[in-house]
Amino acid sequence: RLDYPEEQLFELRFVEAEHETLPLVDDRYERTTWVRITQPLPDDPLIQACALTYLSDLTMVGTALAPHHNLMEGLQLASIDHAMWFHAPVRVDEWLLFAQDTPVANGGHGLARGLFYDTKGVLVASVVQESLMRNRNL
Repeated sequence: RLDYPEEQLFELRFVEAEHETLPLVDDRYERTTWVRITQPLPDDPLIQACALTYLSDLTMVGTALAPHHNLMEGLQLASIDHAMWFHAPVRVDEWLLFAQDTPVANGGHGLARGLFYDTKGVLVASVVQESLMRNRNL
């Protein structure tokens, strides 16, 4: 569990054991997480999109950082670019599967991609984020 306030407005359940991000055959790293807002939200599509955008930013830097997990101490981390595409209506107060991977992370930058699926397997949104990952002491 991540260190968030006791009364959470969202819930994350990592599919991988112990929150590990797993390397894939072609050296990409992958993380799969169930996510949702814990409070009922209005039916307004704009509110749903805003809530999903918030959820999409919670774990992307960590996914991009996965290839460098042994270098985490002293790193400065920041999201530099974040883009989303919405493909279908979504209910963010219902469980969504967030499948992420990082195809490249080097030179002080990491790229993470993510796909959100509803419980019926419908792709509802896609996200891509570039992260800054540099040593604070440089």
